Amino acid sequence: MSEKVLGLDLGSNSLGWALLEEIDGTTSQIIDIGSRIFTKAVEEKVPTPKNVKRRDMRLGRRVLQRRARRKQRMLNYLVSLNLLPTELQGHAQPEVLLNKLGDPYELRTKALDFELSPHELGRVLLHFVSRRGFLSSKKQVAGDLVDDPDTIEYLNELDAKPSQDKEEGAFKTDIAEVRKKN
Repeated sequence: MSEKVLGLDLGSNSLGWALLEEIDGTTSQIIDIGSRIFTKAVEEKVPTPKNVKRRDMRLGRRVLQRRARRKQRMLNYLVSLNLLPTELQGHAQPEVLLNKLGDPYELRTKALDFELSPHELGRVLLHFVSRRGFLSSKKQVAGDLVDDPDTIEYLNELDAKPSQDKEEGAFKTDIAEVRKKN
């Protein structure tokens, strides 16, 4: 029985193909072969892919959308618990109403010594959602992108690379020794 088999070789900037005819499981003839070579998809003077800029912009949009959704979900939840006014749910600019509840930093300071009203507590909790997480010095460079999986992967790669600074290398060695003792 005769069958036709297509073989493809996909490279980063090339595509190779071959069409073979098989009879009873053995190749009988090559029908046609070929290849196409594409120009490299990198900038001319810098060896970075051309789509890096577009990918970085998309990454930023994703982060902004995730943060907005997270904040909106928390706002709706806090309203359902009566920790924020119900007018916030349908308001076009909820920040205007939130600012009338007080400055979140001042409310956080006030909470150390005095009891907060439910709406003040809701304001503080919503502020935590907006300004969440600890940022190390490397992560401050990435800013708001820290909660994105692509950025986390990139930062982990940075941490895995050995340091060129001798003092920093010695410091990290000392830290590792202290961790072993504990």
